[in-house]
Amino acid sequence: MLNTSVKIYYNNLSLIKNGRIHITNIINNANEKIAVVAFEKPAFDNIINNIKNLYHTIQSLLLLMIFLFVVWILLPYIKRIKHSFIKFLFYLFIAVSTRLLLFILDFPSFFIKGSLTDASNFSSTFAFGIVRSPLEFTITIITITAILILGLGYLNNWYKSKTTENKNWLIFIILVLIINFVTLLTWRGIGASLRSVIFDSTIRYFKVFELFPDTHVLLMNFNILLLGISALIFSLLLLLILFAFNPLRKDRNDSSKVFVILFIFFQFTGWIFDSVQKQPQGTPVIRIVFISILFLDVYLFLYKNYRGIAKYVYLSVGASIATVSLLTYYNSELERESLKTTAYDLMRANQNIYQFMVYQTLKDIQNDENVINAFEENKNLYSAAFLSWIKSLLFTESIPSMISFYDKEKNNIGTFSSSSLPLYYNGIKQQVNFPDDIEIQVVSNIYNNILIKGIT
Repeated sequence: MLNTSVKIYYNNLSLIKNGRIHITNIINNANEKIAVVAFEKPAFDNIINNIKNLYHTIQSLLLLMIFLFVVWILLPYIKRIKHSFIKFLFYLFIAVSTRLLLFILDFPSFFIKGSLTDASNFSSTFAFGIVRSPLEFTITIITITAILILGLGYLNNWYKSKTTENKNWLIFIILVLIINFVTLLTWRGIGASLRSVIFDSTIRYFKVFELFPDTHVLLMNFNILLLGISALIFSLLLLLILFAFNPLRKDRNDSSKVFVILFIFFQFTGWIFDSVQKQPQGTPVIRIVFISILFLDVYLFLYKNYRGIAKYVYLSVGASIATVSLLTYYNSELERESLKTTAYDLMRANQNIYQFMVYQTLKDIQNDENVINAFEENKNLYSAAFLSWIKSLLFTESIPSMISFYDKEKNNIGTFSSSSLPLYYNGIKQQVNFPDDIEIQVVSNIYNNILIKGIT
């Protein structure tokens, strides 16, 4: 972040401090120095970076202001356009261009630092990282939702004002097949997106119940709701187009029969769609609920004279039910995967494997030139023990392990331990015998566990 060089020394532990370089020690759990970290104090470089950041900020704000000014000039002309579809395309272009400009300028992530822009809370590689943080996700999903709501309004007005009827059943059947497939892809898309929200995030939903959660958690919950609303609105748009081409649209009774038949058809094809997939999204019950909510919203839009706001309230409630169901399912799946991983780690903790790891570690130490030189030149063997542990197979295991070096008088001259349990250290220290070759011993009853000891 400060663009300064950082170096770690394991052998030269007596560096001389000066005004340009700052030095700090790294100690192990036995309070022995094992390494030295040296880094240059940011001074002139830091000033240059601050100037660059200021220039980037001013440039970004100017570009954004120019773009918004151009949009403000064009808006009166766009409003005068009589053709609704052309007008919608202009609004779509403005919304997409605004989002892309914010993404290119790294706005507002460049100016806001904290949990809202922390990629560990949520990050995705979708569209070159346009949803790389919770805040970026919020801006993107708000843009998508606004476009879809605007499109729904125009499409609803077009549906009500459409006077020409489609009498061609072939066109209607082809539309049914296409829109049915796209709707099911949308269902799979929202499932995959919510799975990404759960698995690509450090946030654990439903694990801690808080009346007022942290800001980034609250923002992600808002994003999830908008994601569900967007998917539902997009599917609703497709079904409104489909029903606009219904040959029996003018007859209320016949239109209702077509509605019921399509509902059953969508449920049946949804079952087939999930059956042919190796990893279907969600569960059959959640899929049935999603399609049922979708057709209920279509019914409210086509056959009930609710006010515009009431329709969107029902839409939001339906989206909440679908998204919370999927979120709960994937959260449970994450917990199951965690349990599987934990069980696997426990099951593979085999004594023979650990004996081999100890043997291999000692074999590597025997051939390590750094360790040999440290003994011959009487260097810091605490650092050598630490480096040997990092290079060993024991480094990746979640078990307490220790590497110690002794002189001819059996005095400990270098140790590193991944555990602070003193009994492990004492159990080795009191029984040091130097064999001719590598010797592996298994000692029981150390804290009711097994201690594997290797000496060379």
